[in-house]
Amino acid sequence: MSGLNLSRSWFDVRVEGRNLRSVRKMKLIQIEKRVKALEETVRGLRRPKPRLSRRWYRTHAGRFAHDPVFDEIMKLGQAYRKGQRLLPHLKRP
Repeated sequence: MSGLNLSRSWFDVRVEGRNLRSVRKMKLIQIEKRVKALEETVRGLRRPKPRLSRRWYRTHAGRFAHDPVFDEIMKLGQAYRKGQRLLPHLKRP
């Protein structure tokens, strides 16, 4: 990074986008806080995930029962799939 001088209490962080180029001055303390927050996030990502039970589907079964929006989604999906099928006289040999 250009302008990096750790003897000062700030340094330049250059941010480049497609048409964006700006220079922001961040205090070293702010950067340390951000790095610490990122490290905590990464630490959380490294924790082992809880195991799913072999019958996980039982907790989800019936979740969309009597939901008119879900029923509409199902109808539209079926109509789409039906429209994607080839008609018997158009099937490939």
